[in-house]
Amino acid sequence: MALAASFMLAACGGPNTYTSGPISFQYPHGWRTVLPPASTPGGAGRTTRVGVGIDPNDVVVLVTTDLSGVTSAQDIQSTEQSVVQSLADGAKNRGASVQGPFADKIGGFDGLGLAITGLQISGSTLVSRVVVVVRGGVEYLLNCLATPGHADEVGKGCAQVISTFSLS
Repeated sequence: MALAASFMLAACGGPNTYTSGPISFQYPHGWRTVLPPASTPGGAGRTTRVGVGIDPNDVVVLVTTDLSGVTSAQDIQSTEQSVVQSLADGAKNRGASVQGPFADKIGGFDGLGLAITGLQISGSTLVSRVVVVVRGGVEYLLNCLATPGHADEVGKGCAQVISTFSLS
């Protein structure tokens, strides 16, 4: 019965699932990996990113950064505020409008979010929803980027990633 349900979902265009280490989330059928998973050592710790979506401008990007020593509630709050402020400043410097920060979540984990409009990247004008969560010594930064023509589709895909995001 479960096998038949799996085939039915696949035939009907059920969601895709991304899984790597403790991270898992679903994203829309028909989307693909736009930014392949990649890891680099960073100043704060190892940084990993992956992007799923329609194309490089219409994409949901998840960036994780290992943050050794960020464990207290005060450290977590300070880190989230610092990251969000830095992203807001960068967007404003590119001429974008920024709303936030405001309380937001990824997979039920509390964090901070921004809404950015008029963001100029590589000749395209984009809208962006950014959510930053620090949990278990790891920063999770989700950036949902879209051109005006795909804003609704990417918005729905972003909501799907956010609602299905889990850590095992």
